[in-house]
Amino acid sequence: MRTERECPIASRERPIPVKHTKQFFGESVHPHHLLVGERSESSGLSQVALAHATSGTSKGLRAIAKAVCLSWVAEFPPCDPHARSTDDPIHDVNIIGETTMQTNSTRRRFLGAAAGVAGASLIAGKLRFAWGADGAAKTSRFPLGLQSYTFREFPVEKAIDMAHELGFAAIEFSVKHFPPGSSDDRIAEIKTKMSTAGMRISAHGVNEFGKDHEANRRIFVFAKKIGIKNLSAYPSEDAFDSLEKLVAEFDIRIAIHNHGPGALYSKIADVLNAIKGRDPRIGACADLGHYIRSAEDPVKAITLLNDRLFGVHLKDFAEQTATSRGVILGKGHLDVEGVYKALAKVNFPADGALSLEYEENSRNPVPDVKECIAVAREAEAKAFA
Repeated sequence: MRTERECPIASRERPIPVKHTKQFFGESVHPHHLLVGERSESSGLSQVALAHATSGTSKGLRAIAKAVCLSWVAEFPPCDPHARSTDDPIHDVNIIGETTMQTNSTRRRFLGAAAGVAGASLIAGKLRFAWGADGAAKTSRFPLGLQSYTFREFPVEKAIDMAHELGFAAIEFSVKHFPPGSSDDRIAEIKTKMSTAGMRISAHGVNEFGKDHEANRRIFVFAKKIGIKNLSAYPSEDAFDSLEKLVAEFDIRIAIHNHGPGALYSKIADVLNAIKGRDPRIGACADLGHYIRSAEDPVKAITLLNDRLFGVHLKDFAEQTATSRGVILGKGHLDVEGVYKALAKVNFPADGALSLEYEENSRNPVPDVKECIAVAREAEAKAFA
């Protein structure tokens, strides 16, 4: 449990660049007075902490610093304030009231920064600050996660590191990276690595389900152990009676994944028919790229699935054909800005799984993934401008 004297600073932090401190707080604010906190999956920054105050600083100023930090701590998950990278250029930040702030001019700059962040926290409300791939500080209503299948050529530890470096807020693990049959020790290892990286596990899949209730249940037991609310799924037609019992027992959602042309759930109507009359925790994971391949409108899919939409695989394809190949977001048939507007319209759940998935260049996907992140951030900014 974090005490009120602890500043929410973790090893993944880095200072906001000078140009962005000027943008948000004015010319007088030094970037070393601002630290970014827990990085988000798709973007990077999700909390802001002001951490400069000293024994030589007035009690009033220290109180402002404490209030600002606590206002963000209340909004976001706790992190380890003592773990910090050795290459962090900020030297003086530890705990509020214990760093050096010697001059009156420094105090004035800090006071300006404190007021700026306090105002930002009020304006942002429930929006999370995000550090985009283009390096620009901005707000994100829908923190972007990664479907780990994107990094399928890499071991899971490396995939987690890559996702962290790219600034993703969460990972939806593929079955290859995190098999449901993993031992308790292995589960603990991966959960610890994710926690250390400041990312959450948003979902797992795509899992196949059949009429064997005990086999299905083992996947739910695994999901409970890793602490997720969403299982991306490809259930057979005779699996639903079993799944209804399991979603009720575990309070974990089933999100039916559409696999594209020729699959059981190729069309939007296929998913809607499958979930009709079922427990409301049985819903959909809309793979937008596969809907394009099935000649469906992916934005329409989001709106039609509505409150039964628990997951999205954000990806684009060049053509509305079964043999089409994946492309950078926005370069094919996907209206990325429209996706974000639709997510807001249906009140996509905060604990849902919005996962970027990129299937091309599997041995060197990072440059393309960076482009996709930048496109997503720009589209979201335009959608809510």
